[in-house]
Amino acid sequence: MENKKSHSFFKFDIVSFYPSISQTLFEKTIAWCKEYISISEEEYSIILNARKSFLFKDLEPWRKKNDSLFDVPMGAYDGAEICELVGLFILSKLAEVIPNAFLGLYRDDGLAIVKGSGPQLERLRKKVFEIFKNLNLKVTIEANMKKCDFLDVLFDLNNQTYKPFRKNNQQILYINKESNHPRTITKQLPGMISKRLSDLSCSKKVFDEETPAYQEAIRNAGYSEELEFEKNEYKSKVSKNRRSRKIIWFNPPYCQTVKTKVGKKFLALIDKHFKDTKLEKYFNRSTIKISHSCLPNLDNIISKHNKKILVKEIKKCNQSSMCNCRGGINNCPMNGKCLENSLIYKAEVEITKPNPSKKITSPSKTYIGMASNTFKERYRNHTLSFRNEKYQNNTSLSKHIWDLEKKEIPYRITWTIAGKAPK
Repeated sequence: MENKKSHSFFKFDIVSFYPSISQTLFEKTIAWCKEYISISEEEYSIILNARKSFLFKDLEPWRKKNDSLFDVPMGAYDGAEICELVGLFILSKLAEVIPNAFLGLYRDDGLAIVKGSGPQLERLRKKVFEIFKNLNLKVTIEANMKKCDFLDVLFDLNNQTYKPFRKNNQQILYINKESNHPRTITKQLPGMISKRLSDLSCSKKVFDEETPAYQEAIRNAGYSEELEFEKNEYKSKVSKNRRSRKIIWFNPPYCQTVKTKVGKKFLALIDKHFKDTKLEKYFNRSTIKISHSCLPNLDNIISKHNKKILVKEIKKCNQSSMCNCRGGINNCPMNGKCLENSLIYKAEVEITKPNPSKKITSPSKTYIGMASNTFKERYRNHTLSFRNEKYQNNTSLSKHIWDLEKKEIPYRITWTIAGKAPK
């Protein structure tokens, strides 16, 4: 890019990108993709069906506000791919107002380099806001910046430099050399750090300025190697049409206390049982590879154990917090669940001793009600209408109770939860 000093950074961040991707936006993205590639109806149906998500807590399903099962959850098998696909569609819209060569987007973080005065950039901000508004997305924008951090790089247009970026209070931590990790990982770590810092540094001078903090971090982790600058030599890679090989990976857990060479013995078994057989074509050292997986550290094991124990205690606390009646559950009208909210309750009025001299149409009656707040608040309103005659017409239940009271017929009310209202 020529004349960098006359340009400025235009940075934007999509708010809650994953959960904000609606089915309408997804359908628009697929329609845009069909202009460039072929997507069959069966493929589209599979992708759309994979977007259905269900969330359960304590064996109870939670429902979305819009009552839709469509979702792009973070951590899903194809969540990042859907996010990037929608991101490409957004870039196609933004390219109408920002030159495509100076525009990029990674997940929910976007960066562009633009040229213009303050009023021109303000008009550009409004256009970008309008584009995201039409897609039913929210975005935050920072414009007219000469220095900008994006992901883990800090760019400076004035000095025409770039260098590694980290927050001032961010502590640098690396796995200890003596930790329970495969030697291939601990051996390669200093070299990987050097390469990363070299790639993020525009020159050796910048590298030397940023290195001390990282050098101290690897010293604290037990490494003696020195971080060295590696000159960036970007070569255009010629794509070769190579056949993708199907590989089966064996991932045994790694532990330093295990002295047996698991990988060597495993590959020896492959040679023993499949070599010179009809299955050698499918099961050999080229189609079956081995890579150790790391076990959780002691901190994770302890926290997982504590969480398992604490869940039981939390459930007990939640049960006790569902009732605040004097005398405990024995005096609770809802059997210890009087503080439940958003529920549908049932009141069964049962006549304990029928009076033959009084005409009664039915020996028992059932009343169904709904409480948007806690049941206890609703219960107090009911008992108020039972005690005060001026409120006897508040509900059909209070009418029936006052009818029994006037006829001096004894009764008993049993309260139960009939169901839960949708969240």
